[in-house]
Order: sequence, then structure tokens, then C-alpha cells
Amino acid sequence: MLSITIPLWLLLTAAGLPALILIALCLRLIGMKRDKEALAAAAPAPEAPPSAAIGAFDDRIHRQVLDQQIDAVFDVLTTLIQTERCKLKALVNHALPMTEPATEAQATSEAVENPVQAPPMDPPAPVSGETSLSQNIANLSETGMGSAEIARQLGVSLSEVTLALKMNAGRRPYVGRKVMAVA
Repeated sequence: MLSITIPLWLLLTAAGLPALILIALCLRLIGMKRDKEALAAAAPAPEAPPSAAIGAFDDRIHRQVLDQQIDAVFDVLTTLIQTERCKLKALVNHALPMTEPATEAQATSEAVENPVQAPPMDPPAPVSGETSLSQNIANLSETGMGSAEIARQLGVSLSEVTLALKMNAGRRPYVGRKVMAVA
């Protein structure tokens, strides 16, 4: 067994020296605090700046900051509205048939050039009021009409016709028939 003896003076030095330093530091801080309080009581109080002038200046700064923030919000809203307007315009242009409305000058020039034109195809049998629009579109597509011709015949948009054709594509069994995919 190993026994070690530590001298008493080493123990007192290692444990007592940090304690003495800590006590001396606390006493010094207490003395500095007392000196500071004595100087503060003897010195005259500094004059406070007029708070009304500072308050008015702060109010102007706050108003300017609020105005800038409001302007920034309105700029962002304007940008969002313009973006959504462009998206809506593109969607409407895509949804409507690709024909542009004819102006009066174009209509009169076309009437002079082609006074009488026969329709390219005989119109199909009149559509009864009992069938739905998608059923009418499906019936017309079975006759071999294209989606643009169906849209023109029924007076609906081209995208509506293609959507109805896509929805009805899987409902009917096309056994022995040629099936064309609509893109």
C-alpha cells in the first residue's frame, strides 16, 4: 500500500491563497461603489435635453419609415397583380380558340373576296337539348371531326372540347376502331 504525506503548509497555501484573493477583490469592489456614490451625490445633475424636440424628431422618423414600408407593400402588391394579370391573359389566350376577332375592315374585305362560301362539311344532325355538351362533343368526334371544328360547330372553346375528349377517351370501348390520342 502506498501512503503519501502532504505537508500542512502546502494545503493551506493551495486552499487559502485563492480564498484570500477573492475576499480582497470583494472588499475593493465595495470600496469603489461607495466612492462612486459619494461623487454622484456631490456633482450637479446634468441638464436633460428637451424631450419635445426629440419626440417630434422621432415621430417624423417613424412616419417616414411607415411611409417607406407602405410604399414597399404597394409596390409588391402591384407586382403581384401584374404577374397574375399576365398569367390570366395567357390562360385566356390559351383557352380561347386561336382565331382573332375580325375587325369591320377585315370582315368587309373578306366579304368582297369570297362573297359566298359553302361550309366544308355538312353539319351533323341537329343536337337534341337532352344530351349533354360532353355527349355532343363525343358524338361529333365519332363522325371524324377535329377538335377545332367541333369547337367552332358548338361555339365552345377549344380547350373545353379537348378536355371533354380526354375525359371521354377511356369510357367507351373502342374495339376494332382507330383511336387517336388528344394531346
